[in-house]
Amino acid sequence: MVIFTLQKLLIYNVPTIDDDEIDDDVDDDLFNIRVLNMYSSDQNVAMYMSKDDETFNEAVFVGEFSYQALSDNQKIDQETYIFYLADVDTNEVLFESDEITFSYATQYIITVRANISEGGSPYTIDLISTSSITEYIDINSQSTFKAYNAIKTHELLPEYQGNVTLTLESLASTATTSTFSYGSFSEELVQENGDYSVMLTNSDTDNVIIENHLLTLPEDSDKTIFFYIQEDSVDADGDGDIDENNDGEIDEIEITIQSLVVDNSVDSSIYDHEMTSINFIDSDDFSLVRLYYVKNNESIDTTSNEQSVSYGDSSTITLLNNTYTVYVVAQDDSSELILTSFELTLDEDSIPQYIILENDESTATGYRATLAEQ
Repeated sequence: MVIFTLQKLLIYNVPTIDDDEIDDDVDDDLFNIRVLNMYSSDQNVAMYMSKDDETFNEAVFVGEFSYQALSDNQKIDQETYIFYLADVDTNEVLFESDEITFSYATQYIITVRANISEGGSPYTIDLISTSSITEYIDINSQSTFKAYNAIKTHELLPEYQGNVTLTLESLASTATTSTFSYGSFSEELVQENGDYSVMLTNSDTDNVIIENHLLTLPEDSDKTIFFYIQEDSVDADGDGDIDENNDGEIDEIEITIQSLVVDNSVDSSIYDHEMTSINFIDSDDFSLVRLYYVKNNESIDTTSNEQSVSYGDSSTITLLNNTYTVYVVAQDDSSELILTSFELTLDEDSIPQYIILENDESTATGYRATLAEQ
């Protein structure tokens, strides 16, 4: 087994189980497991396990494991288990996995490593087999959430001046943000994992703009919810004609407030970085835009780094460290239009970002791209 760290390459030799031993394991319904602690050199890790219908009170001690040392093999009955990590000195539970079913007489390695997400536990574990790697996070981890206001002022929202307040409500709790204006994020809320009802309120009048939008926050998740206006033409008589008087204009439109939920990136690479584009450019001439990431020796035609994103949707691309000129382009009939462009420099200190595309009458082209940390 090969493990890469930021500092060095670690190689572990895992003895192969011979056919006779495998046959014995199959007959006895056993699987094989080792533990590798890659969390920290400062302290050992204490691991326990219980059956899926038990708690930590019934858990058995698996072992105490030192940093970067691969443990000896243990043979365990093929059943469904919950794994726990506890403080070596106090025995306080710091991590509890979801249920893990072991159905085959094969070899596994549980790797303990640092949790780089927003949840409360310092740990996460990877279950490594010969065919797959599955991550398990602490089932009790809280989740982090924020919102972005892309709701522009509109004649059909006469009282709305660009300021909103968001309320999350579940059976167990309620949380409300401070006011956040058009083109800005709310503060982050840390919530217990679960399902929530979302209500958006006009901060100036306390009138409800939307309510009962579903937001699910899995354990240890980090999400952003974007709110925007969706305009639709009204076909009152259902004949497919939205210009009944033939004056060249749509007779009537209606609006709804829509929400777009996006997972914030937890990428921690120093060599490449995720960029997620969100398209809120509202145009009668196009609904899709393309972003071209052009390096110094490239052009729009030759770059391989491009993405497409429709109105009210998101798209993610991973880019290697470099300096790029980013062009936002739309197709209008047979013409291609550059809506906006900007320079983007990525290096080992860069973090994942959102590129939020919106209308902006104050710019020369009428459009803007805003970069924001995820």
